[in-house]
Amino acid sequence: MNTIPELAAELRKSPMFQLSLSSKELFHSNFLAWLAEEYPEFVAAWLATRLGISAQTVVRVRREAHNFDLLLFVDNEDTGNVIVLENKVKSLPEAAQLQAYTEKAQELYGNRTHFLLLSLSDPTSILAENSRWNICRYAEYIDVLQKIPARNDYHAALLNDYIFTIGQYCRIQELAVSISDDEPLLGSLTQFNPLRESRFDMFAVKVRYEGVLQKICERLNISQSAAFSTQKRGVGDVRHKRRKHEARNRSTQKRGVGDVRAYYGVSGSSRKPLLGIEVVIAAASDTELMSIGVQVEGNQFRLFMAMERGGTVLEEQARILLERNHWFSFRESSELQALERLWSGDAQTKDFCGYSQNGIKNFVYCYKPFSDTLSAEEIINAVVMYMRFAQHQFAQ
Repeated sequence: MNTIPELAAELRKSPMFQLSLSSKELFHSNFLAWLAEEYPEFVAAWLATRLGISAQTVVRVRREAHNFDLLLFVDNEDTGNVIVLENKVKSLPEAAQLQAYTEKAQELYGNRTHFLLLSLSDPTSILAENSRWNICRYAEYIDVLQKIPARNDYHAALLNDYIFTIGQYCRIQELAVSISDDEPLLGSLTQFNPLRESRFDMFAVKVRYEGVLQKICERLNISQSAAFSTQKRGVGDVRHKRRKHEARNRSTQKRGVGDVRAYYGVSGSSRKPLLGIEVVIAAASDTELMSIGVQVEGNQFRLFMAMERGGTVLEEQARILLERNHWFSFRESSELQALERLWSGDAQTKDFCGYSQNGIKNFVYCYKPFSDTLSAEEIINAVVMYMRFAQHQFAQ
């Protein structure tokens, strides 16, 4: 397997890779749309085999219609099968998002709808509760592309370069997944620095943190298909910016006391890797939930409390928890006190740090710094211990 510096150097030579940087996942969806229009019989044959459907040719391609990445109509636009294709290159699919797509497509096209998820990472655990989606990993997709009968040298050159590019993606993903949890969580990320110039280092970081968060969920016996999200709690916005479909689906994703949400990603312009997990502990009102959780951002291990609207209620409740040693003190139990050895310094000097939205604080936290040499396993164990305490203390 190539090293990261070797992969980075090779990627920079690819025109296709350089073109893909401007539009990320949309670029790959557009390339598949081009294939479906230029080689409709080949793409239809692939879909027929993959999905177990009748398909002779692609008769229409729609891009970004109804917030679907691609809609492929086969044989007859009005009566033939319709394939909803979702493309995930640099992110993990979310069960709630795919379920919303399933329902929307069924509403639009009924039983002639079929679903294909094209993914660089392995989303099997996320889709455990949604059997409608057929998963095609990019490693498999390469095999399909290699069989396309290019009609001229130009198409052959495009296909070869594209196959090379996504092959490098797959190798980077494999390297990120293969990092041992005994290695430092932060220190191990420096190996991806050669990818920074091509703006692909954050992809590798996300893959690494995705794997760490999956292990946290497994140890907490949390369903990843129900809890996993890429909607991060972060600076100035309790949910961060969403795409349209995420905002649309928010109102239908009802949460209650005891519900858990997990997320990972990169924090805004600081480019710090981030993961978090939270549990709803109370309902301040019919529409306002109060959550506590653990967040790891950069080298900060945070205990936090959050509300959608927040304000004085949030700060008052956080102070009560701190005074009663129920949360925020990092010494809530003798078992948790044993984790003191992990921290490389004292917590912040003020009682709480926090973020605000529209001038109203909706996220408050305390933190302990940790060194770049702390292993992923130690971080996983610390998050699990604090979340078990939180679930036992507040979500009974």
